[in-house]
Amino acid sequence: MSALPADAGPSLSTPRQRRELGLDWFDWSAFAGVVVASFAIVVPLLLKGRTWSGGESPVALDQLQYLTWIREAGNHGLIGNRWDFSPDSRVFLHPGFLISGLLFRLGVPIQAAYAALWKPVAAVLTFAAALCWVRHLVVGTWARRGAIFIVLFAVMPWSGLVKFFDIGNRRNNYIWGLKLDFMSGEIWTVQPLQGYSMTAIAIALMVFVLLGVAKRSSGDGSTRLLVLLSLGSGLVMWLQPWQGGETLLIIGFVEVFRRWRYGKSIDIGLLWLFVAGAIPAVYYALLSKTDAAWKLAGEVNQADGSPLWGWPWWVVLLTLAPLGIPALFALRRKDLSWGQAAVRFWPLAALIVFLQPFGTFPFHSAQGLMFPIGVLAAQGMTSYRPRWVPRPAFWWVVPVLLFLSVPGTIHKMWSAYNQINKVAYPYYIAPGEKRALRFLEVDPQPGGVMTDEYGGLLIPAYTGREALMGPFSWTPNYFQRALPVGAIFGNFMSPAAAQAAVESTGARFIFQACHGNAQPATSLGRELGPIILSTHDFGCARVYVLKRSAKSDRVSSELGGPDGG
Repeated sequence: MSALPADAGPSLSTPRQRRELGLDWFDWSAFAGVVVASFAIVVPLLLKGRTWSGGESPVALDQLQYLTWIREAGNHGLIGNRWDFSPDSRVFLHPGFLISGLLFRLGVPIQAAYAALWKPVAAVLTFAAALCWVRHLVVGTWARRGAIFIVLFAVMPWSGLVKFFDIGNRRNNYIWGLKLDFMSGEIWTVQPLQGYSMTAIAIALMVFVLLGVAKRSSGDGSTRLLVLLSLGSGLVMWLQPWQGGETLLIIGFVEVFRRWRYGKSIDIGLLWLFVAGAIPAVYYALLSKTDAAWKLAGEVNQADGSPLWGWPWWVVLLTLAPLGIPALFALRRKDLSWGQAAVRFWPLAALIVFLQPFGTFPFHSAQGLMFPIGVLAAQGMTSYRPRWVPRPAFWWVVPVLLFLSVPGTIHKMWSAYNQINKVAYPYYIAPGEKRALRFLEVDPQPGGVMTDEYGGLLIPAYTGREALMGPFSWTPNYFQRALPVGAIFGNFMSPAAAQAAVESTGARFIFQACHGNAQPATSLGRELGPIILSTHDFGCARVYVLKRSAKSDRVSSELGGPDGG
């Protein structure tokens, strides 16, 4: 049985460690980089002088979904699906969106209630987590700086190089680039900071929980620390169940390992972390089994839910190898403190969460992986470098780190700006759309809104009404709805067929969004004239109020007016 090792750095509670928490020029530069990266998409959007919708990532439908949840939470506490055209079933409680929802109720613009509140919190916590994590585990000033840089900014450049050099035929170039983009983005620490603040906060809290358990293992058995760790474990699971599961797996692995390797007793008090984490885990499991909307989301987000998802072995190898190979060198270390063991078990925990058959969208298990990879890579190239590996030197380490960060970051930013310029999602709300949405928000009569997916991303968040279509993971029979909607809005249906299709939905309104155009692309007056009660033009946007029918009366009574009233 080996002697129990000490941690790499001094205890977080010593006077020396408190002095070391002061930031030097590199730390301030890294923090500035995190802040710039966090606002790299939203600031250009705001500088355009248009009304920003709240979407900021290349997949802006996610942020617009969050705004819908914020409005729901603010008005009802619990969140329901606003894209199913079914009676409300509000079952989802989310602490972050509830706080934002309360701010919205107090008059804070809904975009600010999310981004302005949580983005700074996410940026500060992410930087602080990286700083404390690396200082706790890595020895040496420049080794720590390299680890912090990797943890915060490394993003594999291969997807950008595939596009830049036009590798493969047109189809393979698209597929390869998409899959490489997908995985590199999931493990990139910056990505959650650009529209996914709750994910970034969960990853940072996961790191602090692990550091707290390491502190407890070094002798701090206070009840206060145990309570904080338990609350942290439960909150991580609530905000991001993938990382919540990984947190508990890492803790369990390390405790068993230290019992086997060093004969140290398993800390029974840590069971409270498992209890706290199990509560939201059971809650999510019940939602996925008992609520129709969550069942739908679970089915759509399965690992095989789209042919464009999935990571072939070569994608995983190409993405992880540049840092994974030096990280493997660090496994040579034999004397493992609690924290040193935790950083080595983290990738294994992520793999288990990825492979286990429960839950949905296992790819999120890779989020946060730069935290262990960055530390292990720095250790592998310094303290545990094999003799045949060249000694780290400024002249080659810095170019390598820049290659593993700058090209990939440029590609990610270019992809986001290109998505914005294509008007793939409503990143902006045109003046006409703003007036049309306000019309739907203040009209007291009940009823849902028929619109395409683009418009459907705006309707619930900005009017409180249900939309026929929205994110595919929350829209029942998505393609069965999308095909007739596309045909109607494109004037590809006969008038009789279009009228029958509209009436079959039970909608009370039709909303035509601008899609970046100066005028509505088509007029539905000719197709739908007999069932239209009134038409309201708002420049580039248009709202049709439909005549009442038995179907629309029934659906409207089920849906209610704005915000379900």
